[in-house]
Amino acid sequence: MQKKVYVIIVTYNGSKWIRKCLHTVLESTIPVNVLVIDNCSTDNTVEIIKTEFSKVKLLKQEENLGFGKANNVGIRLALKEGADYFLLLNQDAYVEKRMIQELVNVFETDQENVGIVSPVHLSANGSLDFGFQDHIKRYTSTESYQAILSRKEGVYKTDFINAACWLVNRNTIETVGVFNPLFPHYGEDNDFVNRLHYFGLGIKVSTKTTVIHDRIQTENLKFKSLTGKEKVSFYKHMANVKLSILKALLTVFDKWVRETVYYLFTGKWNKMVAVNVGWFTMWGSMKTILKSRKMSETKGAYL
Repeated sequence: MQKKVYVIIVTYNGSKWIRKCLHTVLESTIPVNVLVIDNCSTDNTVEIIKTEFSKVKLLKQEENLGFGKANNVGIRLALKEGADYFLLLNQDAYVEKRMIQELVNVFETDQENVGIVSPVHLSANGSLDFGFQDHIKRYTSTESYQAILSRKEGVYKTDFINAACWLVNRNTIETVGVFNPLFPHYGEDNDFVNRLHYFGLGIKVSTKTTVIHDRIQTENLKFKSLTGKEKVSFYKHMANVKLSILKALLTVFDKWVRETVYYLFTGKWNKMVAVNVGWFTMWGSMKTILKSRKMSETKGAYL
């Protein structure tokens, strides 16, 4: 029996990428249902989808919900319509024809408790995406990292992959839930993965297929983005259900002291200020974070 696969794409001013993204998805070797959740784009993204992609279901939002909440809109609808698999795909990502089938095959043949399967992420020039390479280096065994780096065909365990291209199955959603609304943009994938591990599920990377993530291959954040990133970093540590509240507090305290001292003595004043903005913002939101932790420990959280 053919599995029901839904591709969920969140768009925001994505006219630069959306044609190629949707064309590659619709050329998939297995049938897919495509949901686009548009976060109130101000360019012609919506018009492109309406006029050129009649097979795509477009869900226009009245405000920018952010990445996590917008994905949740699509996941809930797909779940209601009986989806077996959910491919969460960035608007600036292009898939191979067999990619979705290959990722489904991992779920169908793997006997372990798999919760997320991802392809290898490439940049537009064919090299490994900088974020993907950083994550597999940090969260994958040395042996698996080298195998992925050399594109040795296989399926490998990792502890984290960013959510540019995730395939999850129905069991994952019914067990872990959807993205935590505590994280409107950035950090939602870290939080989801922490909850995934909390429920005993894992992540696999298949080197049999790839996705192109067509983005700038560097991270040079302005001060506003830097403070936002630090806020998210404190939040995700404190909301991590894999840690006891005491361990989470010790983790964020260690981060605050260590990074403040380091940036102070290295003269990186903007980063030092950003860390402290994140630290104090976290304390102002502690009640909300603790409530989030309690919710995240329940099956099907935030559905």
